Amino acid sequence: MKIAITGADGFIGSHLVSELKKNSKIKVIEFDANKHNLFDVESLRQLIDGCDAIVHLAGLNRASEIELIRTNVLGTLNLLDAIKKYSNKAMIIFASSFQVYEPLNKPQLVDEKTVLNPQTAYGYSKKFAEELIQLYSKEHGMRGIILRISNVYGPGCKPNYNSVIATFCYKAIHGEALYVNDREASRDYIYVKDLVNAIKKCLKYNIDGVEVFNVCSGRLFSLQDIIEILSKNIKINVKYGKVNEQKYLLGDNTKIARLLNFKTEVEFEQGLNETLKSYKNE
Repeated sequence: MKIAITGADGFIGSHLVSELKKNSKIKVIEFDANKHNLFDVESLRQLIDGCDAIVHLAGLNRASEIELIRTNVLGTLNLLDAIKKYSNKAMIIFASSFQVYEPLNKPQLVDEKTVLNPQTAYGYSKKFAEELIQLYSKEHGMRGIILRISNVYGPGCKPNYNSVIATFCYKAIHGEALYVNDREASRDYIYVKDLVNAIKKCLKYNIDGVEVFNVCSGRLFSLQDIIEILSKNIKINVKYGKVNEQKYLLGDNTKIARLLNFKTEVEFEQGLNETLKSYKNE
C-alpha cells in the first residue's frame, strides 16, 4: 500500500508517519515543501501518483481569516484537483475538526448528522473543505473519509497553537500563569496515539463515496479537570476570569466504533501526564 501524507512534519503527521513506517507493507510518501506546493496542482503529481490513499493533514489552525481560508480551503481544492487528474482511484482521508460544530450550553452529544454551525473562521474553513470533498465525490466519483476530530493532545503538540493542554503544560513548566475564563468549560479530548489508530483503521476501510466519522473519546473534561490533574505533578498558578462560555462540546463516537471497530485506549489522565512529561524532558 502506498500512502501520501500532507502535513507529514506536523504534530499529528509526525506521529502518523512514525507509526506507518513500522509496517514494511506500507510505503509512505511525505509532503516535501521543497518539491510540493498545495497552490501548484502540477507539483502534487509526484506526491500522489500511484497512491492508494492520501491523508490530508496539512492546514493552518491559527492565522488571519484570509490565510485560513486560502490554505485550508483552496489548498484542499487543489489537492482534490490533483487527485482527479493524476490518481483518481485514490481515497482521500481528510482531517476536519469538531470546530465545524457549535458548542452547547448543555452536555449534549453531537453526532455526524448534527447541523454544522461553525463559530470560527477555522471552523468554516474545515466545513468548506468538507463540502468540496462531497462535491468531488458527486461529480468525479472520488472516495473520501472525513474525520471530524475533537481536541487532540499529546507529545509534540504546539503550545499556544494546537491545544489548551499543550499550552497549560508548557506554561506550568515555565512558571507562567494559566489564565482561565470559565473553569467549567468542557471539551472532548483525544490522545494523538488514539487518533493515529483511527486513521490506520480508515486506511483499511473500503468505501464508495464519502463517509464522515467523529473521532473522539465521547467523554467530557473541563478546564478545571485539567488543572487538577496537572497540579498533582507540578506547581501551577491559575488566574480565573469571569467570562461565561458556551461550555460543552461532546462527541458521539458510536458510528466509528460500529463501522471501524475503533475505541480509544489511552485514559485522559494517563495521556495528560505523558504530555506533561514530554515537555519536562524537552
